[in-house]
Amino acid sequence: VTRRSAPMPLPDGEILALLTRPADLGALADPQRWSACLGGLRRDPATPVLGATPVTVDGRSTVLVVLPTGESGPVDSVTAVVLDAGCGAADTRPLAEKTLHRP
Repeated sequence: VTRRSAPMPLPDGEILALLTRPADLGALADPQRWSACLGGLRRDPATPVLGATPVTVDGRSTVLVVLPTGESGPVDSVTAVVLDAGCGAADTRPLAEKTLHRP
């Protein structure tokens, strides 16, 4: 069974606005949980968080996180990912993911 990605819970403008305020990782704020979550997503645990906010998707507690696009992506872009609030080492993909042009 293939898991289908959920739509982004916030419009692009609101996601980019997260870059201008302190990140709120909500339930993922614990450093050990955050490190395990990034490891499960096959991302470097040292990846800087550019912005974040808790959001509800289909009645589930999630966190929308803005991360650098990565070494292979354009420098003027960011990647928004929606992660389950219980994200851990066993998770292998975000609920939603989108690359945005950074203003």
